Amino acid sequence: MKAHYNDQPPVLQNQNNGSHLYNYDILPVIQTDPQTGIERTSYKCAQVIIWGEVTKKKVKTAIIVSEFEPEDEKKLMNDYFAFTDGSLTDVKYKDNYLAFLVRRKTIKDMVDNDVLITVIE
Repeated sequence: MKAHYNDQPPVLQNQNNGSHLYNYDILPVIQTDPQTGIERTSYKCAQVIIWGEVTKKKVKTAIIVSEFEPEDEKKLMNDYFAFTDGSLTDVKYKDNYLAFLVRRKTIKDMVDNDVLITVIE
């Protein structure tokens, strides 16, 4: 899910209900007030909810599932294999699957390098 904040959000937010928000891909958004010309910075990010203990495995899974439905992953893989065996000829089938793999690796690396999550699991 996407979120917007007036101030830069923390990566990990305890919701005090047994869950945490994990904010990632946090980007500043600079807006200029058309009447005053004053610039204001707000932030946008993607976020997932983690219930219970926050582990790297849970965070990775939550992000990947939020960005790619399991059916999407299967379709990308099937299209890729159809491309490699010649059933599909458009190179987009290969490129789409490889882009998925790159994004998944980026997510895993981001979470693995996050010092706020100490439980690896």
